[in-house]
Formats: sequence, C-alpha cells, structure tokens
Amino acid sequence: MKTITKAHYKFINTIISYLFKTFLFTMIVVVTSGCSTIERIADYNLDRLYEDKEVVVDNTIYLPESTYIKDTIEMVMLNPNSLNPLDSNNYTIDQVLKLIYEPIFDLTSDYDLKPNIIENYIKVAERKYRFTLKNKSFHNNNPLTTEDILFSYEYIKSAESSTYDYCIEYIESITIIDEHIFDVQFNSLNYYNLYALTFPIISKEYVDSKDYNKMLPIGTGKYQFLDFQEMMYLKLNGNKNHKTPPITNNLNINIVRDFEDEYNMFLSKRIDIHSPLKTNWAKYSDDQLIKQYLYDSPYYYYIGINHNNTFLQDITYRKLLATSIPYDKIVQDGFLGHMNQITLPIVSNHIFANEMDPFYANDYSYYKNNYDKKMRSDYLTKLRLDYQFFDLETQTLEMIYNQKDVYQTNIALTISESYDDHNILIKLIPLDSAEYFNAIKAGQFDLYIGSIKTGLIPDFESLYSSNGSLNFGKFNSLNVDGLLNTYYKVMQPTQFYKLLENISKVVTDELPIIPLGFLENGLFIHNQINGDANPTYFNQFYEFDEIDVFE
Repeated sequence: MKTITKAHYKFINTIISYLFKTFLFTMIVVVTSGCSTIERIADYNLDRLYEDKEVVVDNTIYLPESTYIKDTIEMVMLNPNSLNPLDSNNYTIDQVLKLIYEPIFDLTSDYDLKPNIIENYIKVAERKYRFTLKNKSFHNNNPLTTEDILFSYEYIKSAESSTYDYCIEYIESITIIDEHIFDVQFNSLNYYNLYALTFPIISKEYVDSKDYNKMLPIGTGKYQFLDFQEMMYLKLNGNKNHKTPPITNNLNINIVRDFEDEYNMFLSKRIDIHSPLKTNWAKYSDDQLIKQYLYDSPYYYYIGINHNNTFLQDITYRKLLATSIPYDKIVQDGFLGHMNQITLPIVSNHIFANEMDPFYANDYSYYKNNYDKKMRSDYLTKLRLDYQFFDLETQTLEMIYNQKDVYQTNIALTISESYDDHNILIKLIPLDSAEYFNAIKAGQFDLYIGSIKTGLIPDFESLYSSNGSLNFGKFNSLNVDGLLNTYYKVMQPTQFYKLLENISKVVTDELPIIPLGFLENGLFIHNQINGDANPTYFNQFYEFDEIDVFE
C-alpha cells in the first residue's frame, strides 16, 4: 500500500478548488440568463425521468357495460286458497285477479261503466237488457261464449261466500239467446242495475273439465298465468292475443303473510308497487322518491249525533255544532291534507258527485261559508230564548271515539280544542274497538266519531233512513225517508242527479250526522317505474297496462 504524501494532498486540493470555481461560475451564468434555462433543464430532467421509469402494463380485464334492462314489475298479494276470482273474499287477491279476468262492464276511474267483453247492449223491456259478446278467447284459446256468462253468474249464486255476492241482489235471471247474445232480467227498477255486471267471467269448459286447477287461473284479460309457487310468488306475462296487450310483459306477484311485510318490502325496494288498504300518511309524506297516485278510500268519516238528547234534537243546536267545527284544521292536522270533504258518503271522484250541485256536494261551502260568527251568535240567542234554563256554559257533550283508529283520535282532539271559543265543553271518551262498537250500538253517547266503509254502490239508507242499520243516533225524518224511497228507482240520469242533489240539501239542512269526508288512499310506485295510473279502491289497476319500467 502506497503512502499519500503532502505533494499528493496539494495536487488533490488544487483539483477540488478548480472544480468549485467552475461550478460557481456556471450557477451565476444560469441565474443571470433567466428562467428559460431552468425550464430547459427541468424539461430535460423530466424527460430523462420518464425515459428511465419502468413502463407498467395494465393487465386488468374490464367487464363490458351492463345490458340489463328491468323488464318485470314486482308486486304483492296475500297467500291465496284459490286463484278463481269468484271464490275469493280477499281484497289484494281480487285486485290482482282483475288483471287476468274481465267483467262484462269495467269500472272506470270516475266510477262510470265501460263495456268490456260486450260489443253492445240495448234495453228490451223495463227491467231487461240484451247484450252481444265480442269475439274473444280465453288464455287457453277456448272461445268466450254466453255459456260462460251464465255459468259465472250461477257460480256466484252457489258459492258459500264471494266478493261478488252483491251482484245476486240485482239480477233475477240470465237467459242465453245464442252463442253471442244473452239477456239479463233485473229484480226491480234500479239505477244501479248495470253495476251488478262487474263480476269477472270464468270459463265453463275449463272449470268443468278434469284438468281444472283452482291455482291455475285462465281468463280473457291482458295478463295470463305463467307460474305459481305457494307462499312464494305468482308470475304473469302479457297476453299478446289481447286487443290491447300491456306495455310491460312480466309481473311477479310476491306472496306475503300480512300487510306489514308488504310495507317493509316496499321500503327496501324489493317490490315496485304498494297499495295499502287504509293509508297511514305519516309514513309517506316525506318520501320524495315515490310516485303517489291518489284516490278516495272507501272510509268515510263523520260525527254521529244522539237524536234522543233533548238539546241535540233541536236543529238550531245541531247547526251551532256543525258551524263551529274547524273543517280545514281537521283536514290539515288530522289527515295531513289527505281527506276529501264531501257532504254525502259518495266518493268525490264518482261521476255522480261530479254532476251534483257543488254548493252542497263539495268543500263544505254550506258550513264554512254560509254561516259566520254573527249567525252562531244568533243561534245562541235563539237557544236561550227557547230554553229559559239553557246555559251553554254548563252544557257538556260526551264524545266517544275508537282510539285504535288514528284518524278518529286526531278528529276528536281537534274538535275538542275548537269548541273552547263557543262555550261548549266536549268531554272526550276514548274506547277500545269492542267497547266503542258496543257503546254506539247501545246509544251511549252524545256525539261519536264515526267511520263507515262504503261499497261500490253508494248506500245512503243505512246511515240516514229511520230504520238504517248504521243509524245509531236514531235520526227520524219523513222528508229524508221519502227521498230515499225513490233513490234507486229513478232511471233517467238527469232525474237521478237531481234526486241526489235534493238528498244532499235535505241531509245538510236537517243534519242527521255532521259529515266530514273520505280518507284519501295512495297507490305508491317507486321512481324506476314509468307511466301513469288511474286507480280506484275497487279497481286499483285500471289502465294498469299503461305502466312501464324504465329502460
């Protein structure tokens, strides 16, 4: 190993000194020459970096874009014992089966009648009509004949219980003329006779055959049977042979045990369409992703009056009560805006309601606008003159209501607060369902919050007639009874509408009850479903073939 001498150190220091001076001079030149040189150096270095960097090849396998299109609408119904619509007593099953089977007349969204499987009809006698069938076939290609019409009618007559029992009350007989023409004789003159022909038509040849299966439905409707699994699903697809086949070809009807299951499935978007029997609007009011198709439920709310009470027998006192009710507040607070006010228990979108005098039919103008504070003061003055001992400050009215019904509870609380300014004390008595029904049947009330479920054909007699089954307040009026006796027998539409108007006026003037209105229902559809709907309670899927799924 060689030893480094002082001469060597001197030589190394000289070299280092030279290199440092050269570097310092170069830096001065770079700085004084502007930033273009820095940029060129930077560019050079960056280029070198990219050139020297190892190139990474992307070996990821990308999936192609999804071609999935939603082509099935998911729905629900309760578990059926039969898929023959004339056997059923369940509402959800009946509504689904309306997609498979067709009646003589369809019920439209305004409760008018629209010929369905018939080509035409004429009146041949006072209580007899003659009908001509269209050329139609069942899903198994058997032709529809008048034998099927008669067979369906006789099937309802012999059934232990059917949703369509009401039809038998109107029809006296059905007579076959030939394969396509039949006569219907009705029991009496009645404006609603043709409404009895809204029952579904089943195939005589199929039901009488050895191949008949009550869980394999065969009708003439726009949807036909595809598959059924008990407690799982019913699958339907479009009937391409129908004159107007549906837009959406596939329906999957999930079978649920109860309506709570249905609601939870809708929230989790496992089903597309949800239609509760009686809508609790507190569940839906804030959901902006749901389409709401609104219609009147059959549940009509009112305030019942005990006409055996001395003071409530006085029409002046009843009008004082009626004109003191905060109708708008009941609608907004009690029903979250989802009540349709109408004087008579006839749904507000019914063609009959539309033809009635709106002053008496809708919006409570008779109560809300025709009476003011001065008139209420006049009522008080008259009552004090009529009853020397009458002192409203000492009068307490007991109002009972079913606390299991959220809307009855809301109405009761709202009304109780409203009478504070009118010197009327309302004592609220909440009762369980059984106690409530026992109390109103026994007449153990001054006032009660009532709700009735109306039928396809509006029934005024039960509520207003002296012998009506729902006349718990024992209202008795020869004037009202006289109008009700002619209610069904008027046959001409213009006369019928005039009669309805007169009934409305008399009921409004005499106040057998204090009317409120119908709870509004909703058909709820998630926003991935396209199209419009025109539901009614009795035909939720009317024009359902117009509903489509988004592509």
